[in-house]
Amino acid sequence: MPIVDKLKNTILDGRFKIKSKLSEGSFGQIYTGYDMTNKKEGKRCPIIIKFTQNHVMNDLEFDALVKVYKYAQNFNQGDVFAKTYVKGKAFI
Repeated sequence: MPIVDKLKNTILDGRFKIKSKLSEGSFGQIYTGYDMTNKKEGKRCPIIIKFTQNHVMNDLEFDALVKVYKYAQNFNQGDVFAKTYVKGKAFI
């Protein structure tokens, strides 16, 4: 069993709890979860966590997500887009 399959219900970086696996492909696995430190209207903020393989496309994807988020902030729309965090090769 791959190590990422054992992460269900664990907490990453002291704040992101992994709930269930959504999908898997050639570049990695995608899980649902929630941010334990942030709440909106009393509810935990849902998140998507992507564990990636070592591949140049992952770096390009991360750079693109950061650019979209920064662009949205210029128009006070940063909350419309998910904030992007990276820990190793896990996009959150």
